[in-house]
Amino acid sequence: MKLSQFGEKFSGLTGIVELMDDLGGALNENPEMIFMGGGNPARIAEVESVFQSRLEGIIKDSNKLHSLMGIYQSPQGDKEFLTEVAALLRRQFGWRLTAKNIAISNGSQPAFFILYNMLAGSMSDGSQRSIHLPLAPEYIGYSDIGLSDSFFTATRPEIEMFNDDYISVPIVIKNNNKDLEFPYLDHGFAIVDIISGSVIKRYSIIDILKNNNFIGLLFGVGEFEYDRVHLND
Repeated sequence: MKLSQFGEKFSGLTGIVELMDDLGGALNENPEMIFMGGGNPARIAEVESVFQSRLEGIIKDSNKLHSLMGIYQSPQGDKEFLTEVAALLRRQFGWRLTAKNIAISNGSQPAFFILYNMLAGSMSDGSQRSIHLPLAPEYIGYSDIGLSDSFFTATRPEIEMFNDDYISVPIVIKNNNKDLEFPYLDHGFAIVDIISGSVIKRYSIIDILKNNNFIGLLFGVGEFEYDRVHLND
């Protein structure tokens, strides 16, 4: 069978296909394995109980069961679910979102495939745009997502010498605000004493943007407007 360039790209061996094949076979071959990698979701009894209860409720309701199994859903996702997700994000983070700003995909890989190729690659005016990763090396799955050449660029991590005693290193800061149901990660850098290894001071990228009046660059700050074609800022 003669395949297109697209077909050849996605039927050949790629890093993400091999990775997911390994992950998919691991637990089937060894069910007792303690699976700690690959983004595999942890088994949380309380969460499974909620899912089970909700599924049982759907099965007992003939209208909901028919809606789930016999009716086409909106390409964006179930409207009731989208409304609830938007309400959660507004409540937890103060983001000015509605259901029109939420889209549901069947997994992170398809979601990033669509998102990245919407924003980068060969443009209608003949130009070429790329996705810039803030740090390299990055997740192996990204390398195969782009449909055009030179799709990704990246910034090589640097360790800078401030003087003979201190260095600057990139870090990830976990926000432990107890008022938020879902903690988030913030990138930054730290000043480290090279003799003792102790951290002298941490700098948050979010704080730097806020303190220099660039708060508009942070996700969730701008007004959200509905646009069928373009992503909302």
